[in-house]
Formats: sequence, C-alpha cells, structure tokens
Amino acid sequence: FDQLFGIEPAEDPRNSENIILWADQGGLGMPDREYYLDPQHGVVREKYHTYIYTLLLLSGYTEESAAAAAQEILLLETRLAQASDTQEYRRDPSNINHPTTVKGLKSMTGSAFNWEAYFAALGLAPGKKTINAPNPAFFKEIGALLKEFVES
Repeated sequence: FDQLFGIEPAEDPRNSENIILWADQGGLGMPDREYYLDPQHGVVREKYHTYIYTLLLLSGYTEESAAAAAQEILLLETRLAQASDTQEYRRDPSNINHPTTVKGLKSMTGSAFNWEAYFAALGLAPGKKTINAPNPAFFKEIGALLKEFVES
C-alpha cells in the first residue's frame, strides 16, 4: 500500500526532537493533484491514460480490458487527487499537524482497512503511539474507495 499512501518516520510537528510515524497522502502517478484536476492539464492526462493503457497491454491485458482498466485507474487516482491537499496548503505546518493513533486511523478508514495487520506486515507495532496523519480527509476517501471495491 505504499503506493496508495505513505508511511515513514519523520519529526513530530509538535516536538522536533521526537521521531514519529507519518501516514500521508499518496497514490498519484502524476507529480501533483493539479495534473488530475486542472483543465489546462488535459493533454497531460490523455498522455498519462495512454501510458497506463500501454503498460497494461505490455503486461498481457487485451486491448479491451486494458482500455477499461486504464480508465478505472485514472478515475481512482483522480478521486485520490481530489482528496489530496494542495502543496500551498501543506506549506503551513499547522495544516499538517494531525496527531492520531492506530485507533484514529481506523476511525478514518473504517473497517475497510486492517491497520494492525498492515503494521504487523511492516514489522511495526505502533500500539498507542502517536502517528501524524497530515490529511485525515484523504484516509476517509481511502476507506470509502476500499469499501466500494469490496462491495462491487
């Protein structure tokens, strides 16, 4: 899931002498959310769609299934982009200071994601330790996306 979101150690925004886990937005194949949302990047989106389609063809997909999957991937990434904070917003440290715990992450994503199993697979045991989740809305969107996927 490192492509869907990122987990990394970084300074605690409230105390730079402490290193804590950060669970942060991710999942975008293009450099920034604006490539998905800004109309001026329409040509870039088309080329990115073609790139995804080509990779799927090279991976053995049929033309029809590659076209459908490429469209679904682009739609998924666009939803993640919509839930992502802008770079400008993230420049203010107070905007990305959202301390939580594993229990808090679970409340963001709901039951669609098993955080305990995820951290165990990484060899981490954060327990009740502080985790910074700079964009809680992003994790709520991940929960909604995973729930939709499981139900479809």
